[in-house]
Amino acid sequence: MMQRVSGTDAKIVAVLHDVVEDTDVTLDYLRTLGFEEHVVTAVDAITKRPGEPLAESMARVAGDPLALIVKRADISHNADPARQAGLSEASRVRLTQKYEKSALLLGTTLGAILEEHSS
Repeated sequence: MMQRVSGTDAKIVAVLHDVVEDTDVTLDYLRTLGFEEHVVTAVDAITKRPGEPLAESMARVAGDPLALIVKRADISHNADPARQAGLSEASRVRLTQKYEKSALLLGTTLGAILEEHSS
């Protein structure tokens, strides 16, 4: 996903975008490693909270310009038709609906995000 964004900070956030929600790594630990505060803040903004409604998550992402860049790239990666080709039809439909809703909550469309990140 890092290849879908430009700039060092966006690339760092892209690499770290799931680390807090999927591992024992904390935001404070990222700070101790020397990551700049605006990078840690973007990672925080893009990190899903347990039980959090999608609208709240996307509102937080939309409020951080760096997180927004990375989230749009994340959606484009997850919704990539080539990546979804191995999924069942039911999973493709369910995930596409989720990505369409996420895109709308971010003020755009899934089609626009996919076109923005097409090769």
